[in-house]
Amino acid sequence: MAEAPAPLDLILSIAQNANTEYARDIFGSIRKVLDTGAAVEPWTSAVQLARDLGAVGPTESYYLIDLMIEAAIGALTGSDEVLVDLSAQMEAVERAHGLEEDEDFHLDDAPPEWTELNRRWDRRFQDLHVDLLRRIGEPGMANAFVLRPDDHAEKVHEGWGHLLEVGEDEQERRIERPPNHVEQRTPPMRLA
Repeated sequence: MAEAPAPLDLILSIAQNANTEYARDIFGSIRKVLDTGAAVEPWTSAVQLARDLGAVGPTESYYLIDLMIEAAIGALTGSDEVLVDLSAQMEAVERAHGLEEDEDFHLDDAPPEWTELNRRWDRRFQDLHVDLLRRIGEPGMANAFVLRPDDHAEKVHEGWGHLLEVGEDEQERRIERPPNHVEQRTPPMRLA
């Protein structure tokens, strides 16, 4: 079996192929790995190194790191004791109010006890997010996430636009290619 590409190689491939379906495919592969609970540090370290080398800009690295952290924390929602307990309590309130398993309250219509549990769940998720940002050496991102959430969200969106927003040019190039067209780059890489 072929060895999986190094995280830095994949991050550099995303940067070199910014705003293409290829870059989105690579990031999608990384996201799938992180969604399984894999360690986020090798990936965020690769982004930080690419940023330090000038291969990835600060806004783009901000976006990549944020999404990697979000995926890593998302993978914890089923294993973090606090989140699991709060989720179970929220589900109990939902069942007590007649909601089915696939139904949720709208925040405007939720009973106060559910709203409070949801607030605590969100706070725990935020705390895990911030702790991980600080642990990987991104205290500025952690502070922005908590103190300036609108600025944080804007910077994340801007980074997405620089790296993974596939514009009409790329979509048109994909449509205009003949059926037997061979790409001039390596195919999307599979991660172990």
